[in-house]
Formats: sequence, structure tokens, C-alpha cells
Amino acid sequence: MDILLQGGKYLTWLPFHNTEERAKLYLTDGKLFTELTDGDKSVIKTITTIRHAIAHRSQHAMSEFQRTVIGSQSLLPGEKKPAGFLRSQLRSGTVRFENYVGELGRLAGTLF
Repeated sequence: MDILLQGGKYLTWLPFHNTEERAKLYLTDGKLFTELTDGDKSVIKTITTIRHAIAHRSQHAMSEFQRTVIGSQSLLPGEKKPAGFLRSQLRSGTVRFENYVGELGRLAGTLF
């Protein structure tokens, strides 16, 4: 356990660069986790930012959501909050939540 935890109380996987660093330590050349594209990492960061805004609701989490997810997008007032954003239409018949679930499935397939 001392080797795995490296002096910590538990393993941290997020932000994703923690996972990449751990992969480099324990896997040959860090393969899989280090082969994701910058676009894939951006999707993970967006999903993680939305998750933090929902789970924590702190001022920091909400400002990060506004800055990195909403940015300069033109959205209705209710869509500028995490839950409303996930419920909003991305394209005809698809809400953002469904899109992100599909992205996570695609990323899981890429990793394994």
C-alpha cells in the first residue's frame, strides 16, 4: 500500500493528469491513458468541470463551470447552470447529457 499510495491517504485520479502520471509509473510507457488526444482530454476536463459544479456548488466550482464550459456560448438563462446546461439541446433530438455519456463510452472504448 505504501508503494501505491506514495505517501498519500488515497489515490487521486482527477484531474486527468494525475491518471496520466500514475499510468506512466505503473504501466509500460503509460500506454492507454497517455495516448488520448488533446481533444479527448478536453472532453474529460469539460465533463469533470460540470461534475464538480453539480457536486460541490462552491463559488470556485461554479466560476470554473462558467469560465470553461459556458464561456461565450449564447444560452438561455436556465441553460447557464449545470443541470440546465446538461438538459439543453445540442442538436435536434440530442441533449448535452446524452452527448457526454456517448463521449465517455467512446473514451472508454479508446482506453480498452
